[in-house]
Amino acid sequence: MSYKIDYEESISSVVPRLRQEHKEIHRKLDRISKILNRKNGDLKLAVSLLKSVRPEVLRHAVEEEARLARVIIESGKKQKRTSDVERSLDVLQEHRRIKEFLDDELPFLLDENSEKEARKKIIEFTDLMIKHHREEEKDLFPLALNASQTSSPKS
Repeated sequence: MSYKIDYEESISSVVPRLRQEHKEIHRKLDRISKILNRKNGDLKLAVSLLKSVRPEVLRHAVEEEARLARVIIESGKKQKRTSDVERSLDVLQEHRRIKEFLDDELPFLLDENSEKEARKKIIEFTDLMIKHHREEEKDLFPLALNASQTSSPKS
């Protein structure tokens, strides 16, 4: 992946951009869900679309939000606010599940599962992503914004 994180970008501009990325990812996941919810929805098309969104999701989850976590954790340690650190870590633990699904399960989904099981796994994944983004917007983003205001200007 050639994407580089801009560490000079302020957290106050990163958060709105990540919210916009959530909307774009949700549109793509919604399209996948609609395909799978049709009576004879094309499973191969849904898998193909999910594979195409993979780089965007991984960059977003693994690279961008890792930066927010660092800001929250550093601020939480300085201010002895372990509940903030724990809340952010709980949300961020889901990134591992997202990455494992996209890297380890998705490439073999059609080969190793029945069509019914593959559909079920994709639907569970899309539901996880939507729930995860809600948690980030509710907990992680406000924590990062607050942490950046109480730490250095480049956070």
